[in-house]
Amino acid sequence: MTGLLAYFALYAIVSAQSAPVITDFSPATIPAGQSLQIKGQNLTGNVQFTNVQNQTSATATGSVSENDTLIIVTVPSTLEPGNYSVSVSGPGGFGGSGMNTLNVTSGKLVTPPYTPKTPVPIFGVSTFGDLIGAIFNYSFQILGVVIFFMFLWAGFMWLGAGGNPGTIGKAKSKMTSAILGAILLLSSYLILNTINPDLINVGFTLKGVKVGPPIITPSLPPGPPACSNPQILAQQNREPFPRRVAADLAELMTCISSKLPGQNLGSVFTYEETNDLCNYTRGNSTCGSCAHAVNSCHYGGATGTDGALAVDYGNEVIGNAIVQAANSCGAKSARCENSQGQTVACNNSAANHVHVNAGSCDSN
Repeated sequence: MTGLLAYFALYAIVSAQSAPVITDFSPATIPAGQSLQIKGQNLTGNVQFTNVQNQTSATATGSVSENDTLIIVTVPSTLEPGNYSVSVSGPGGFGGSGMNTLNVTSGKLVTPPYTPKTPVPIFGVSTFGDLIGAIFNYSFQILGVVIFFMFLWAGFMWLGAGGNPGTIGKAKSKMTSAILGAILLLSSYLILNTINPDLINVGFTLKGVKVGPPIITPSLPPGPPACSNPQILAQQNREPFPRRVAADLAELMTCISSKLPGQNLGSVFTYEETNDLCNYTRGNSTCGSCAHAVNSCHYGGATGTDGALAVDYGNEVIGNAIVQAANSCGAKSARCENSQGQTVACNNSAANHVHVNAGSCDSN
């Protein structure tokens, strides 16, 4: 009996020490197939996503920091859009996200439905029926002009005949033909007007090709309206939405952890968490002050479009070791900094973090 109690006591102690605990994850809304950051204690790489509606689940394996306080995991692309609880399994059991759920959106590209182009009206017509009507209308006007000039020509022939019976006869014949043509034209007008007055509703002015006004895509200037919509800010500054860690930086962080096994790297910060909008303005103070400089690698540099490309480690005591590991893993730069972001020696009392830039960052 004593041995059994000792076993349960030992099991309880081990479980309490090794059970994963999730304190936060970000972003709260993420497309399937994107990288998710999970923070907590005693974390492992075994992550489970469970749909809160139908309780279906999927698992994924992520990269864990050496101090087991951060996981970078790719949300399975097979997840259907919906709300999911996040849990991590360890030797002591499961650690869940509690009431906080992850909103997973579709990671698939949506092809807009095909919209046929509206035919451009030419001479005021866009259908076959309108074309027949236009041909008749313009022919009607042209024939009237021809009859007028034919009668006028016959009159000049008669005046210049000089009493020649043959010429006078030709002139009379032309006049008779013009008069008959006018009668036929008038008869057709009366008939069509009786059937439908719209058939003879014509004007003499020819209508040109109708061209619609140019399509102008609205561009919202940065400012208070855009600050209320982070997705518009991200589009304006070519930043990913929602915020995330770039793949280049995630690989670098995994490599640094592998170079320093058993070492406590301290707190880990990639993108800015103080003012979230700064991640979508590249550090410009459009929507408030930012913790890092404009175009900092924390914001993806000046042109990066995949997410954060810099990480700050909070344990400056082993700063030289972190810098050496980062350089061996292919970092663009690694250095100890003070609270103002100025470079200082790692053994300087003012140093409070280690700043590391990924190799693909084009800034500092």
